[in-house]
Amino acid sequence: MRRLRHPPADEEGAIVVLMIVVSLVIIVMAALVVDVGGILDEKRQLQNGADAAALGVAQLIAQTCPTGPCTSATLVSTAESLAGANARDGATRIDAVTPDYTAQRVAVTTSTADAGGGRILPYWFGKAVTGSPGRTVHAKATASWAGLARAAVIPLTISKCEYTRTTVGGTVFDVATVVLFHTKATSCVGPSGSDLPGGFGWLKDNNDSNPNDCSVTPSVNATVPDDSGVPGTPNACDVSTLLGKDILLAVYDSFTGTGSNAIYRIYGFAQVHLTGYRFSSSNAAGTIGCSSPNTCISGSFIRFTAVGDYGGPNLGNRVALLS
Repeated sequence: MRRLRHPPADEEGAIVVLMIVVSLVIIVMAALVVDVGGILDEKRQLQNGADAAALGVAQLIAQTCPTGPCTSATLVSTAESLAGANARDGATRIDAVTPDYTAQRVAVTTSTADAGGGRILPYWFGKAVTGSPGRTVHAKATASWAGLARAAVIPLTISKCEYTRTTVGGTVFDVATVVLFHTKATSCVGPSGSDLPGGFGWLKDNNDSNPNDCSVTPSVNATVPDDSGVPGTPNACDVSTLLGKDILLAVYDSFTGTGSNAIYRIYGFAQVHLTGYRFSSSNAAGTIGCSSPNTCISGSFIRFTAVGDYGGPNLGNRVALLS
């Protein structure tokens, strides 16, 4: 009968060393797969939260305090709710919310947090390799509001219905457009063909320091009186000076009263490149898109970066995520 021979002592030592090396390799590979994978997943959650928080805070600032300052507590609580909603455990630490009212942008920095108040992402295997219990992961996002909560506009207003109809729900821009006023050809006006009884779609600005220019300065959600004077000549505005230029139109969503007692509620603003207009047979110029008895402006709506209300009107105006 043969006897099994034990390996020499030096071979036993080699096997022990080999097992230790293999174990370390397995631990390192596990750390790479599990812990590094966890870090990348945490980074994705944090970045999504930072993006959402930056956009939400930018919209909040544009609505409530476009020139500053909003209270820090309000900005942080808004960022926390939006960032936490993008974390699976509902928890994200807001390290900083930094608005720049001059540049019209806000930066939000987030980092790891858990529902129990911990601020590190624990390692499952990495602790055995690095000696560290875990890591805090960070993310940052910057958004611009380029605010149009208040704007200088031509003293002419169109309805939200007319804007929606002309731009196909705010999806069609930069194409030749004719906006009709005081006509029964569109479903956006009353039976008389006017936007409101006795109204011409022109705005007054009682706070305007220069009543003879072509500009008024309404605010989103503000109410502005109707100018019921001769169509096409509000505040002595010479519309021909605006041909070939980009103008802003106030868009209203409701009105009260009639004629000189009428008041429009401003919903937001739309930008138009003006190419022509017709308000009467003696007040027309450029590429005219309508004929008597209709009145109109011709041009194209332009998409641009800006903000109306927090959670409110779009009108082609959006907050922009910069980074």
